[in-house]
Amino acid sequence: MRRHQPKINISRKLGDFIEGKDFFQDPYLLEVSSPGIDFPLKLKRQYVKNIGRNVKVELEDGTSKIGKLEQVNEDHICVLLPLKKKKKEGDEDPLVKILFADIKKTVVQISFK
Repeated sequence: MRRHQPKINISRKLGDFIEGKDFFQDPYLLEVSSPGIDFPLKLKRQYVKNIGRNVKVELEDGTSKIGKLEQVNEDHICVLLPLKKKKKEGDEDPLVKILFADIKKTVVQISFK
């Protein structure tokens, strides 16, 4: 079983490889990083990792839903919308099921609380 190597080892190995191939004539700076929190979620495992966080889900029909990501299933997610102060007839259920096929983009909402 292989263990994950720290980023520093990957950076060092990649740097050694680049230097060994003489890709660049001048000095260079190599940065190894991961996508930021503001990048859209694309894979189901990214959704699973972010259960419990607030997300903004933009739908293919042009609408969006903002709430807490509660569940991730094979074909859909469930988002808990914030409760309105006064519930009116016709208000949507606070727990919304959204099919992956209907999602245009999902972004984790950054909270500084």
